Amino acid sequence: VFSVTSSSSLVLGSSFLRLQEYYESPYDGFWHQRFTIEDFIAHSRDKDRSNTMGIFQYYLQWPGFNVPGWVLKDALEGRLGPLR
Repeated sequence: VFSVTSSSSLVLGSSFLRLQEYYESPYDGFWHQRFTIEDFIAHSRDKDRSNTMGIFQYYLQWPGFNVPGWVLKDALEGRLGPLR
C-alpha cells in the first residue's frame, strides 16, 4: 500500500486522473483505454449538462483516489500512453 498526499487538490487530481479513469471510468472511451487529459476534459465538459460555465471540476470533486497495482503496472508498461 502506498499513500500519496498533497495539499493541492489540483496536483493530486491531475496526478491520478488518467490512472483512476483507466481503472473505473463510467465512459467506454476511457475505461481500460489510452487517452490524454485533454481528451478527458473535452469529454467531461460535453457530458456535464449541469456545468453551465464550462469549468472542468474533476480536481474539486474527488478528495482521494484508489487504484490497484495492476493499473500502475499497465501505466509503467506504457498501456496508458506517455505520462507527463
